[in-house]
Amino acid sequence: MIDAVPPSSQQIVQKMVECGVDRAGIVVTVDNEEVGIIIKVRREARVPADRIACIHQATKTAAVFFDDPAVRDAYRRYALDRSRPALRASAEPQLAKLGLIEGFPRRSAYADGKAYVRALERHGGFPAGSILDLAGEGVLVNNFKKFTSPADFEQMTTMIAVLMYATGIGDFDGMNLGGNAPAASSGQ
Repeated sequence: MIDAVPPSSQQIVQKMVECGVDRAGIVVTVDNEEVGIIIKVRREARVPADRIACIHQATKTAAVFFDDPAVRDAYRRYALDRSRPALRASAEPQLAKLGLIEGFPRRSAYADGKAYVRALERHGGFPAGSILDLAGEGVLVNNFKKFTSPADFEQMTTMIAVLMYATGIGDFDGMNLGGNAPAASSGQ
């Protein structure tokens, strides 16, 4: 099978312009070492709110950051909603194998997000309050570096599957493993 060649930065920008984004407000950086194509969309790009789907399609192979908080939030929400079925499908087999689908905690059953996070920790095999923190509408995984053994890795893999599933069913808006809270207005 022949792999498709990803679009160039110029092709991505052209597609964004076709979506109604003003070219003058687009800044492109190429980092071939780590990230690839990075697109910063400034306020002067005048992104049409009704064209988020088009922009997402045009930029799906690039890291995209928006200066305008409303556009950033709309883009992030659109991308997250499109990823939910894949997150659920990816996590479900592992959780089913471990018997963790039945009785899976649902956000609506808890008084607040913090109580829900604690329930997810327990469901994933961790003591409540030991690994997760609520961060906006998402969750922050703390103490990630303390997991070094194969057993630790298995336990953390289960916890990540629990979080992916919770995000996939719409009870969370993402997770962050690196120690920085997932902002409600992150770029992607």
